Amino acid sequence: MPVIAQDLIADLDAGRAELKAAAESLSAEAALRKPSLGEWSATEILAHATEAQNMWIAMAHRILNEDRPTVGRVGEYAARRLGAVAVDGRKPVAELVSKLEGDGNELRKLLQSLAPEQLERKGQHATQGEKSLAGYLTALASHLREHAGEIRRLA
Repeated sequence: MPVIAQDLIADLDAGRAELKAAAESLSAEAALRKPSLGEWSATEILAHATEAQNMWIAMAHRILNEDRPTVGRVGEYAARRLGAVAVDGRKPVAELVSKLEGDGNELRKLLQSLAPEQLERKGQHATQGEKSLAGYLTALASHLREHAGEIRRLA
């Protein structure tokens, strides 16, 4: 496996582990509590992060199969973000973590199967601009860690 794929897998695994640890550190009651009106609870943050990872798996396939596709919150994925927060944000932490890990395993297997040039395929994002698949997935790992920090602050 190329070093870049190994590094990317390690980065994503670390982001998921940090998010999981933060979410699992809270009681069930604390995980559901909203810090203030209009802010997300820990389970809502976890639901969003889980859905974001799932979306980027789909976007990875799009980047691999299309030339410079538009990626991110496009088409059906535009509405999924808030839907995931509203519906999945009420689920138990263990259920959300299970989904996060299952999708993480799927993403890991995909990355292990890719040639280095496939990781360099490009997509176009409305706010992030044009990046390689590796670049978008590096941003996803950072996004997961960012949300882990938000959950830790709710403890």
